[in-house]
Parts: sequence; structure tokens; C-alpha cells
Amino acid sequence: MDADVLGVVELKLTDKNKKIVAAAYEYKAVHRYANDDDEWGEIRFDFSAGTAQIVKLADGDFSRTNVFAKIAIRQILKLSMSELPKKLTIPFELEQEKIRYGS
Repeated sequence: MDADVLGVVELKLTDKNKKIVAAAYEYKAVHRYANDDDEWGEIRFDFSAGTAQIVKLADGDFSRTNVFAKIAIRQILKLSMSELPKKLTIPFELEQEKIRYGS
């Protein structure tokens, strides 16, 4: 796949609370313009409500569309609390997702 159209979201579980059915992940936007020193963003999930909140955008995520955060949210909300990984890498076609989210 061409590096110009590939995007990757890296996720790290930072908090998991089974009692209130919630979790928090840091996420990183990786693409051809990303740098190794880019800061991670944060997403919080409420599994009882089936919702997520972008707390902080990662450096390199597109502020208008939040493509990387939305990819992460879509993948994590498909899982149950017991299936949540400590780390996850999600490759995707960046150009296709930018079109999907209106960039």
C-alpha cells in the first residue's frame, strides 16, 4: 500500500473501570506528516451508554475531521469491556476515511 494513503492509529489503555463500565485510551495519529515526538491524544469511553468523548486531539490528527480519533472510537466501541486490549494498532486507508468524514 502507498505510504501516502496509509494511516495508523496506535492506542494504549490508560484506565479501565469495570465497576462504572468505562475506559480511557491514549491515541497517536501516525501518517506521512507525523513525527516521533508528536503528543498523544486521549479518548474516554462509556460502554454503558455506548459513547466516547475526545478529551484531547493527538498531534497530527486533523482538527476539522478528527479522522484518527473517529477510527479509534469506531473500533473500540465494537468491543466489550472484557475484550479491551492494552495496546492496539489500527491501519486504515487515510484518503478513504478523510472522504468519509468530510475532509
